[in-house]
Amino acid sequence: MANPFVHVELNTTDVEKAKSFYGQMFDWKMEDMNMGPSDTYTVIKVGEGTGGGLLKNPMPGVPSSLSQASYQRGSRRPPRPPPPPP
Repeated sequence: MANPFVHVELNTTDVEKAKSFYGQMFDWKMEDMNMGPSDTYTVIKVGEGTGGGLLKNPMPGVPSSLSQASYQRGSRRPPRPPPPPP
């Protein structure tokens, strides 16, 4: 399996700044989805490859990210997740 990661989420304290930075840096397309009266989830569309999402960190001051990996059924074990960010 070339790329076992199927979805990556970035939690940030400044959603608009992160959208601008990653959109310009990697030419990613962002699509906001309404998640209720006070929350928005931003879908990151990268073209080909692993996409993801971006949202306001629910616990400011605490590093947070989420990576979801897929593995082939019947393989000995799933790939190890990456270490948490520093």
